[in-house]
Amino acid sequence: VHSTIKLIPILLKEPGIEFVLTDRFNQDPIEEHFGKQRARLGGCDNPSLGQYGSSEGKLIAAKDQAILVMRGNTSGTNKPKQKPRINIHDMTPLPKRPKIE
Repeated sequence: VHSTIKLIPILLKEPGIEFVLTDRFNQDPIEEHFGKQRARLGGCDNPSLGQYGSSEGKLIAAKDQAILVMRGNTSGTNKPKQKPRINIHDMTPLPKRPKIE
């Protein structure tokens, strides 16, 4: 808290900065990373350096593959943002298939 209080006036002195979104100062990426580590290591509460290193290598490899994918049905950080294809407020009925008798 004290570091945030000291940092905000410094940031507000920068040209073009009118406000500071303090919710952007969080540890979520770190928590997410170590959550993945815990999930990979299972019930091991005290992993050795080798176990942690192996798990870290696998996480890095999986992340690199996920980021480099430019096609597919996933939304990655490298893909451009697309407009939604479905308007949730559109009440037009969907087309019906003809009945087969």
